[in-house]
Formats: sequence, structure tokens, C-alpha cells
Amino acid sequence: MNVARFSRIIGIIVAVSLLAACSDKQDSPSRATVATGRSLPHSATDAIAPEDAGHCIGQTRTVCGTVASAKYAARTKGQPTFLDLNRPYPNRIFTVVIWGRDRLGFPEPPEVFYRGKRISVTGRIVEYRGKLQIVVKVPSQIAVNE
Repeated sequence: MNVARFSRIIGIIVAVSLLAACSDKQDSPSRATVATGRSLPHSATDAIAPEDAGHCIGQTRTVCGTVASAKYAARTKGQPTFLDLNRPYPNRIFTVVIWGRDRLGFPEPPEVFYRGKRISVTGRIVEYRGKLQIVVKVPSQIAVNE
């Protein structure tokens, strides 16, 4: 085997290994129950830190972190609530977005209830204006980790 072919094979192996870190097999229906009693679609070992979410854009994953800042933008179009994990706005790493129409499903205002708490949020990781986020539609997508 020549050197060029060997290098190409090694490159393919490395690429496949990196993709395996965020593979679809982690979207399996395994369940883990956290302190609140809510079920999440991934076990604790499948959860990722906000800093690692960039490797899993487009995938449904569980991201765990501490709510460093929380804001309800009542006067902004769509009335979003922002929960920023691990670093507060404007230096946020990862944001949980709850649109105004979905706030009605929460028993307490999310920006008050989750502020300062360590949470796990499950959903599709997307990038918006260079920042990572998950849009939450129902309270069961967020669990408080105590």
C-alpha cells in the first residue's frame, strides 16, 4: 500500500470517529429519570456540556448546564424567554429558547424558576446567528438536576 492511500484511509478513519461521537444511535429511546421525576430521552452518559454542543448541530441531544442568565423579552417579537447556560449574556455559550406561545405550558415563569439552577434540556441543537440553542416547546424538555 502506498503512502498516499494509507494517509487517505487514516483520514477516513479519523472522520468516522469524529462523527461517531455525535451519532444517531444516541437518539435511541433509552430513558433516564432525574430528580424532578421527568424522563429524558438520553441517559446521563449521553448528555453533553454546552461547550460540546457545536459537534452535534442538527441532532436531538440532552445538554446540561447551569442557567447563568435568564430573560423574558416580553416586548420582543414572539416574546421569547432566554435561558443562557454556563455563561451569562452576552458571553453565552448555549441558549434555551422558549417562545411566548409556549410559556403558557409552564407552571411558573421559566426565567424565574430556572435561574441559577443546573438543568438538562433535550431537543434539536441548532445554530442561530453564530450561537447554539435548543428551542423548547414543552416543560418536559427541561429537567432540574439537583
